[in-house]
Amino acid sequence: MIQSSYSMIADKTIRNFIKAVVLIDDHWAEAQNAPVFEDVDPAQLNLDSQSIPPQDDVDSVITPGDEENSTVSMSSADPTYLREIGKEITKQGFLFTGLAYTDALKEIAIKLASKSDILILDWLLGTESPEPALELLTKLKDSGSPRFVFILTDQTELDRVRAQISERLCEEAEGAALVFSCGPFSFSLKNKPQAGGSNTVQAEAILEEAIFGIRARFGGLLQLAALELLGQYRDCLHEVLDHFHADMDFPFILEWLEKESPIRDSHSFNALAIDEWTARVTRRFPASVAQTIKDETVSALLIEWNETMTCPENLEEKMKELFAVKGKAFPSDEQKVTELMESLGEWLALSNSCWPGNLEGSSNSTPWGKYAIRLLAMNYLSIRKGVSSPIGTLTVLDALFQCHANLPSKLQQGTVLMTPDGNYLICITPACDCSRPARIRYCYVFLESKKIDISTLKDHLEGAVVAIRTKEEDSILLAVTPKPTFTYKIANPSLESDLQVSVTYGSEDTFVIKPIAQLRPARVQSLISLAAGKAIEVGLDRSELLRQLCKPN
Repeated sequence: MIQSSYSMIADKTIRNFIKAVVLIDDHWAEAQNAPVFEDVDPAQLNLDSQSIPPQDDVDSVITPGDEENSTVSMSSADPTYLREIGKEITKQGFLFTGLAYTDALKEIAIKLASKSDILILDWLLGTESPEPALELLTKLKDSGSPRFVFILTDQTELDRVRAQISERLCEEAEGAALVFSCGPFSFSLKNKPQAGGSNTVQAEAILEEAIFGIRARFGGLLQLAALELLGQYRDCLHEVLDHFHADMDFPFILEWLEKESPIRDSHSFNALAIDEWTARVTRRFPASVAQTIKDETVSALLIEWNETMTCPENLEEKMKELFAVKGKAFPSDEQKVTELMESLGEWLALSNSCWPGNLEGSSNSTPWGKYAIRLLAMNYLSIRKGVSSPIGTLTVLDALFQCHANLPSKLQQGTVLMTPDGNYLICITPACDCSRPARIRYCYVFLESKKIDISTLKDHLEGAVVAIRTKEEDSILLAVTPKPTFTYKIANPSLESDLQVSVTYGSEDTFVIKPIAQLRPARVQSLISLAAGKAIEVGLDRSELLRQLCKPN
């Protein structure tokens, strides 16, 4: 198949991430015993030395089958075909292990599969029923990790195989007929050569087909960047391990024996390890060497979209309608409209990862301004992509970079809470997730904010607007009020349930605030800095305000 520039980048990124491939088939023992033909170099096979190191009870996996435990085969698979699969994958530099599946080795099969980046799985594991394969996939699903699964079978009804997978593993599979996603899995379905037909796959093409299936699920720009970054973290493992040398155990144990030591919390070590990895990845893999997030990849992706997206027949009418609703200028002359659409099409086909420098088809004989060009190009691309709200998707992206995916267990700096009147509070108390001395009276300081619409975004101070991704996965915009802060008493600031809050002084009546999101540290610090500046403007320093409010009556 002919690859585009972007698909070549995706292929390389996925190959760099993949380390281990596991094949599970009840014919694997026969494949190891099959004769080696003279035109094959035996040195290239060497599958034992290239395999994932077996565990204590895996010796029988890579040795000819245990006849007492083996299951009667229900297919006529050619064992040399399976051996060729292992040979081809090993020749391309990947670790390979084959498992002769039997009823007695179910648990070993799950262990091996859980260590694989790609799992090549026979659909009928020596029986007339797919139940053993489905049972393995069900247990693999519970492990929580994404899995790339290549199903091989001599059953010709591949649509039925897809239906059985979907029924067991997810509510509804997504994707093309034989390349689809289901739950945490990305599947490719192919026939073994003995089945015949157009869906058969030769041994030398299996890895390429499997990578194509992975890309169908995880081929987005940010997804590939995540795979690349995870691979870089894995490459830095030895540096991080060397940094935590054995002599560090002595001071660590001395500190651990102190019951009040903050390092007794394992999350402290998690944060430390992540910081060490991040520092080394940043040093060893600067942005200049990243192959995914760079101008060339963005250009390649835009060009691929242009080649693969189906252009709506009524594209011009959709553009006119969109700008009529927005009250924006759009050419009234049909020739100008045609010139504009052709100009946008040329930009997308020859993109240099920048907004168009100029566009034809001016409105009212006035050249398009910079903002108008961006608006035209953004909406043109969104219609081609089928995105209903391009600005709304920008909000989702902003929230992704500004919010953590999950709420913490205790109130922290950056926790976003909703009040009964529909307003929002953002915690800015330093180290508020620590144990609080009684004299502070459980006082916590918040910035107040309110929900705004995208249409009113320009009416608010830029640095005070934050995109929030709530625990319900909704994305909203909040305009923060950077003025002297609000202080409340919270007796037990655990976020396992809604918080009971009372004002710092005066009435003891309580009200409920609901935790909905958690800002990333960099974003909340920028809000605190903004609020501190506003507090100074009105003669109040934020830390002095906090000190005064925490004094006992």
